[in-house]
Amino acid sequence: MVNELSRRRRVCKMVLFGCVLSVGLAASAGAVEVGERIGPLELTTLEDPRFVMDNYDKRVGTVIAFLSSRCPVTDKMAERINYVQEEYRHDDILWVGIGANPAESGDELRDFCQKRGMIFPFYQDPQGKIRKRFGPKVTPEVFLLNANSEVVYHGAIGDDEDYALEAAVRAMDKNREIKVKHVPAKGTPIDKPGPKREIDDWYGTIAFSSEVIFEKIPGAGDWKLYSGNPI
Repeated sequence: MVNELSRRRRVCKMVLFGCVLSVGLAASAGAVEVGERIGPLELTTLEDPRFVMDNYDKRVGTVIAFLSSRCPVTDKMAERINYVQEEYRHDDILWVGIGANPAESGDELRDFCQKRGMIFPFYQDPQGKIRKRFGPKVTPEVFLLNANSEVVYHGAIGDDEDYALEAAVRAMDKNREIKVKHVPAKGTPIDKPGPKREIDDWYGTIAFSSEVIFEKIPGAGDWKLYSGNPI
């Protein structure tokens, strides 16, 4: 009788452990893996027209950056974001900003981009399709894609001490192997973006459209070059 009770207890513990493990795996699932091909993405501009981005092979690489105007970490990293973007944009590395929080309007995101001098295409994700495709957990969080739209780096943007993304972009630009393919991103949980924030202005007032602000970048006025084909 004692042995039978012991056996049942062991079975119950094993079942409970399996349930906990399954829940843990489900909670951590979702993020695309390094090497996975992304393919065409349907993007919504801040003015609401939709486009399909499928022209990855027109450039060396594409940085998909999940950002939020309500995230203090994104705000803190704005200068670093602008530096990496400016440093490599002439080497055909395109940044694509994605508003990770559906509650943020186009006007709210536009105001943030203006006041932080982010001169790269920025899109809304009102239905969360892009977020579901990539599976980011926080903002800011980035995914670097090669010309085949394969993920070659995922995670943190990095800073002056931990170059993270910049090291991956540099390696891609030099056609070298990317040694560190993942650095955990730390920031604001995407499902807890916080309230709307008042953003102080770094640069003063500038004319802004989610696409035409980038007129200083060759081909910026060509929506097909940046975004693919209109829907």
